[in-house]
Amino acid sequence: KMPFNEEDWKDETLKSKIAGHLECPVCLRIPDTSPIFQCNNGHIICCRCRVKLNKCPVCRVPLGYSRSLTSEKLISMLSLANNEAPIDELVKYSLL
Repeated sequence: KMPFNEEDWKDETLKSKIAGHLECPVCLRIPDTSPIFQCNNGHIICCRCRVKLNKCPVCRVPLGYSRSLTSEKLISMLSLANNEAPIDELVKYSLL
């Protein structure tokens, strides 16, 4: 018997595809703390890597401190599905 039924397999494939798009291009990890930042072109950078950068590692535009709220929500939803604490409960939002 297969370990997953067809619907579970579809869910896991979808989660895997989404997770692949949420990976930080610097550390190659899915961010586990907020905030998650993005460049003006929408490339995401985790908060741990953002403090080390002045330019986007993907497109080289100057970085600001724009947050990627959609990425934060998607990661939170994936965490809930995996019975983990959502990232917005792990860290209080503070930039200062």
